Amino acid sequence: MGRQNWAGARKEIANSLLAKLNCSDEDKEPNESPFGCSSITIQTGDDIKPKFTIVNNAVVTTNNVIDFDTGDVIYTLVIVGVDSSTRDPRKTGTMTIKVNIEPVNEFTPISNATPLGTEIFSINATDGDAPPHGNLSYMITDGNEKGIFRICEKTGTIHLDRSVASAAGTTFTLTVKVTDGDFCSSAVLKILITSSC
Repeated sequence: MGRQNWAGARKEIANSLLAKLNCSDEDKEPNESPFGCSSITIQTGDDIKPKFTIVNNAVVTTNNVIDFDTGDVIYTLVIVGVDSSTRDPRKTGTMTIKVNIEPVNEFTPISNATPLGTEIFSINATDGDAPPHGNLSYMITDGNEKGIFRICEKTGTIHLDRSVASAAGTTFTLTVKVTDGDFCSSAVLKILITSSC
């Protein structure tokens, strides 16, 4: 285990992936105890209302809101792995994950006279895995019930697909999910429709 940095958006959705954890132990116990760690936990660095948890050897966000505007800026998480030996004392290893929360401009204004097909936003996500595990796909999972917006599955670009001529003053809140096939993260995009001059 070691040190890892991660930068997150202003408001993260529950179960957004921060880091994949790998805990290994090369000792072979005489009683055929399994390799690896019996537990991986967050020891320090989180809030009283936890913002992070560990699920299937991965650090993910909980449903407690992380918001830059309320002072949630930096978290330094100390992760502890305990080996699976049945003999005491058990050995431990630690790593530190530094989480930097970045401010996000929440509203994307577009005119109600915007032509159909216009690109209005691009979601940018990265995956450290090499292809094919690093291949990402994007989808709008909430807030687009009327099909006003369309997202390119491979690039994450969002286009206007239906007229918003009569929607001046309306704010659409879209939830966009990105996945590599095994893990997924989500982001929330607010689109404000303004009146044309």
